[in-house]
Amino acid sequence: MSDGYGVTAGSIPLTTEQWRSLQELMVATQDGLAAESPSGFAPSVRGAAATFLAAWTGYAGESSTLADGFVRALGSTDSLYGRTDALSEVELGRLDGRLGPAR
Repeated sequence: MSDGYGVTAGSIPLTTEQWRSLQELMVATQDGLAAESPSGFAPSVRGAAATFLAAWTGYAGESSTLADGFVRALGSTDSLYGRTDALSEVELGRLDGRLGPAR
């Protein structure tokens, strides 16, 4: 039966890296927009350009924060899966020892 999400323990590191790349891209975008000046625009649109740059600098920052949240959450999930797998391996090993010698 499918869980409907298509997420496996093996796909989490790849997905984490994709979110990390997006987060880095959003930081670069935020920095790039913040470095721009509306002074190159005609005086009649300079105010609108400044508003645009400020708004989109903020949107890129918010997107970076959201992507970073996904990176951290996926990292925690990956770590939890690893600990759970290790514990399961130990417990199954103990169970195997209780069954007696191999025949």
